[in-house]
Amino acid sequence: MVSAGTFEASDKAKGASLSPMDAVTVAGTGGDIANALRFFAGLPQQVGDKEGLFVRGGTSEETKQFVDGALLPYPNYSSVPGIPQPARLNPFLFKGILFNTGGYSALYGDALSSALILETVDLPDQSSASLHIFPQSIGAGFQDLSKDQKSSYGVNTNYGNLQWYNRIVPQAPDFFQGPEYLEADANFRIKTGKTGMLKFYTNYGYNKVGLRTADLDSTNLLSSFLTKGRNSYNNISYRRVFGNHWKMGRCSCVQL
Repeated sequence: MVSAGTFEASDKAKGASLSPMDAVTVAGTGGDIANALRFFAGLPQQVGDKEGLFVRGGTSEETKQFVDGALLPYPNYSSVPGIPQPARLNPFLFKGILFNTGGYSALYGDALSSALILETVDLPDQSSASLHIFPQSIGAGFQDLSKDQKSSYGVNTNYGNLQWYNRIVPQAPDFFQGPEYLEADANFRIKTGKTGMLKFYTNYGYNKVGLRTADLDSTNLLSSFLTKGRNSYNNISYRRVFGNHWKMGRCSCVQL
């Protein structure tokens, strides 16, 4: 018996992948891709009081996240002691989610323990709009696809504040501010030629969280913690397939 096989040297062939629907349907993740990956057997460690990915006993800073090849420096909102913070980006922004724990290409060299490689969608299937209104949050957005199906643009915004809910239903720890989150993003995509794709994405996030916890030195005192954070992320990328006789070179420049 003769068996023949193939070997593929690529990042996609070496990691665990999941779809956006997989990420949001895992219970207790809050739509955070990193939290969903924690349930993969034998990959990240379970850390209940800290956001991010933890691999091989390291810190979350050792596991980097990349969007269309560019580093995403702050994937989650500002840290709060003992409470994992939500992710800044919507999982449905991506068509490919790949978690690689080793052997990835030099493009992701900033990642020490592992790399979470995220690839955004090219063009939406159709124009759409969304609106949600809840007592603790409100949000709206739309995506518009051109008639020739070669370009699209969209805007989304979400605001949530649990302060009034926490006053009605007391929480532990005691939140005296928020949690309050504001997120706004915009994007446009342009298809050039047969294989070219230009993408731009911008995201702005604001958070404010204040809480009181038991003091370690006294049973009669409480420790207060308040954080306010603003973050802006911009990503522009262009990708296309070159001809068979084309080669791409790289030039490194050093500024003194």
